[in-house]
Formats: sequence, C-alpha cells, structure tokens
Amino acid sequence: MRLLPHGLVPVMGLRDLVALRYLQRDGMSLMLDAAPDANQPPFLLALSSWLSLDGPPVETFVVRHRHEGTGFIQARPRLRRPEADLLYIAPAAWSEGSCLLWERLLGRLTGWASESGLLRLYAALPAGSAEEAAFRRSGYLRYATEALLRLDDLPEPALLRLHPGLRPQKGRDVWPLQRLYASITPLRVQQAEGLIHNGWRVPTDDWNGQAWTKSLVLEDKDGLLAHLGLRRGRAAHTFRLVCRPEVDGLQRDLITHALAVIAQWPPRPIYSSVRHYQLRLDAQLEELGFTPIAERALTVRHLVLSVRPALEELVLRLQGAVGAVHSSPLSENGNAADGAATLAIASRSALEWEYDTISDHR
Repeated sequence: MRLLPHGLVPVMGLRDLVALRYLQRDGMSLMLDAAPDANQPPFLLALSSWLSLDGPPVETFVVRHRHEGTGFIQARPRLRRPEADLLYIAPAAWSEGSCLLWERLLGRLTGWASESGLLRLYAALPAGSAEEAAFRRSGYLRYATEALLRLDDLPEPALLRLHPGLRPQKGRDVWPLQRLYASITPLRVQQAEGLIHNGWRVPTDDWNGQAWTKSLVLEDKDGLLAHLGLRRGRAAHTFRLVCRPEVDGLQRDLITHALAVIAQWPPRPIYSSVRHYQLRLDAQLEELGFTPIAERALTVRHLVLSVRPALEELVLRLQGAVGAVHSSPLSENGNAADGAATLAIASRSALEWEYDTISDHR
C-alpha cells in the first residue's frame, strides 16, 4: 500500500476502492489518448495498480469533505520521463459545489507530483468549458487545442489503398523524427511538452508514451516526410498522422493506408485527433467519413524544479551582480554538501500566457 507524501495516510484502501467503484460512474476522462472510451475504468486501473508490485503505478487519490462531498482523481506517471498524465476526475458534473472539491483534488495531486520529482502534469479538457477554467485556476495552462474525430463505418473497400512509400519505423529514425517534430510543431508546444531540453528525444510512440501497434514513416532523400502511428484497442482503434506541410497532397493517401490496415482488425470505432497547427488534415478526415465529436484543450501544469547547488550558486551570483542578491545562503550554512538543493523557479502558471498569443520564433 503506497503512502501519501510524508507517509500520513494510505492513498488507496478498501474503503477508497468501494467509493471509487461508485464514483467512477460520474467520472470525466482527462486522457490525452484520442480514444476516450478505449481504456480501463478507473476502478479496474486502481485495483490492478494496488495489487501490482512492479511497473509504473496508477495513482488514485480519494478526498472526502463534510460539506463538499467525496471525489477522486487519478494519474499515471510516464515511463522514463518526469511527467504524469491525469486520467480521470470525479464528480464530473460541474457545479459551484464541486469547485472546492476539485481544487482539493488537484492540490493533492500536485503535492504528490512535487514529492515524486515530476516536472509536468498533463490533462485534456473540453475547450472553453467551466472544467478548463477550474483547471486554469489550479495552475494548468492551455498549450494547444485539438479536434477529436470518430469514424464508425469504414469507406468502400475500393477507397482503401496501401501506400507503397510507407515503411516500418526503425531505430535509426530517432533523429529524423526529432527533425520532423521540430519542423511542424510551434515552439510553445515543444516547450510545454518538454521535448526541447538537452538530451531529451521526441517519443517514438504517442505523446503520452503508449506504444503504437504499427509505427510507419515516409521519407525521401531529404529526410522523413511523415509519421503514421496506429493503435489497436479493445474498444476502439486510433491513429495519428504527422506530416510536413509540403506533403499535404499525400494526406488522403496516408489516411486511406491507415484505414486499410485497420480494416484487417476487428470492427470497432476509429478515432483520430488533429491539433490546431495541422492545417487541412481535419478536412481530409471528414471527406472520408470522420465526424468531429469534440474540441479539446491540451493543458499542462509546470512544477517547481530541483537543481544542483552549483547551479543555484551561479544563479545567486548573477542576481548579486545586478543588485538583487549580495551573498549566497549556501556559502554561509554549508548545505551545498547535501548533494541536492531546491531552487524555486517560477512555475509557468505564474506567467499566465495563452497558447494562441505567443509567436513561434525559432
């Protein structure tokens, strides 16, 4: 049984599991995954994580309050990255009474993330909704929007053709994928997703770290032109297409390739998502029968960073040079030998910028 920060109270107990079993009926998905109904219910996720002894756990926090009622929030750390994805929150029905309860839930989650050394928390919310406003008050900022589209019936078989230029992704494609990502993604989105720091790589699967069932690339002599990821699911299938603007004319052929592959899988709904900077892709999907079902705000909560004492000393000296600070507290109390000191760096939430008001200087 895992403990909350400072080891005060169990995160999940039998009483919490019983509450979760009923609360999940009124839960709202916060996942970045394009298929909102393709994942396990919160109760099963919490139970499997509670009983499992290995692998990244799903963290579930149940909060009870005399006046505000009972709620829960659920998150999953990303593999080998200092980040976590919010999965569910309940109660989902928005009201003034649930506002304080949501603030308590998000505060509890932020405390756990800070104690765990995480740098970012991600959540997808209905764009422009009261739910997004509630998350914004808790420090979450929108860095992109995306349209979510669904297809229930495949087009006529004559329209489904495999593209001969697509090939399976290989290990040598990591750097070309980095270049492809950087060429089409606004700088503000790269910053929000933490993928421009030294030594970090663009994930070769989905943005949330889930592996693709098939990962395909299209290239020419100048590098990668497109990446197509397909995921086979128990309740729905998903795919994502990322391509350079100069190959817009091939978008339809790449989409029909994805549908031709999915046609060989069990018949299930098909989801795809298009971010606001992927021009004309949504129109191509709609021509093939996809229906827009939602517009989602992709949000991030930046947390305080922990840095080495040497870096803190350097920052303090620079501040002293401009008259902000004249001496280093580390040099006086000798705590630099501890091996790690915390430097409070302003959270992105304090800067209050909007994703659509920042220019994309490269």
